[in-house]
Amino acid sequence: MEAVVPKRSIEIDDEVFAFLQSRSEPLVDTPNDVLRRLLLKDTDPTTTSAENRRPGDLMPFIKAGLLEGGDKLIHVQPRRGLTHEAMVTADGWLEIEDGRVFSKPSPALKAQTGVDINGYGKYVLEKNPEVRLQDLREQLRAVPDGDEPHHPRRSGAPGLGPGEPADGLPAGRNSGLPEKGDEILLYTTRGCFRNPGRDRGRIMGLATVTSEVAALPESVSFGDRDFTSGCTSKCTDSPRATRE
Repeated sequence: MEAVVPKRSIEIDDEVFAFLQSRSEPLVDTPNDVLRRLLLKDTDPTTTSAENRRPGDLMPFIKAGLLEGGDKLIHVQPRRGLTHEAMVTADGWLEIEDGRVFSKPSPALKAQTGVDINGYGKYVLEKNPEVRLQDLREQLRAVPDGDEPHHPRRSGAPGLGPGEPADGLPAGRNSGLPEKGDEILLYTTRGCFRNPGRDRGRIMGLATVTSEVAALPESVSFGDRDFTSGCTSKCTDSPRATRE
């Protein structure tokens, strides 16, 4: 059963509202989130019981297959020689090194660094540091409601041409697999073009899966990830496909 936190309505003037806006993360925080962060130091009444608390903000990422429970996010502060680590829980929360859990990335990272900071923009995947949490969020937002994002290239692998085995699938992946005829988004991470400081994750085009998923003759490795199965696809909508 999901824990229910009572809600109350209060009236605030324009000056207070402007102050809350100045302390909020755009498109993420509500006024209540800002007040909780400022007044209650990011505590949450549902953090004490994992069985009863509501799903965290990363739960849609888990349902879409972009993250899994147990995945680790990191933020490196090179000048201070520090690496902060947070583990994604099965219900979409983040657990940091001292055992505290947070429903949102930004409060979790603030607890680690001591300053207000955008968790989506600064956390990266430990297993693939070229991929920011923000990259996954952009990919999630780009998919129409009811569809499931397809993300075999989130490790930064360059795309292959139509008809080639363009889409590799990680070892151990046995759910949410594409089927022949499915439409998929071709997504490149900001590290794909070898300049992650300049480039951003992008949706490069639309493709149609042209074969069933099958085992590859030889596994393909990118970074520390092995891809043991794959399928072919044909690019159906992109500037490059139009030119070719």
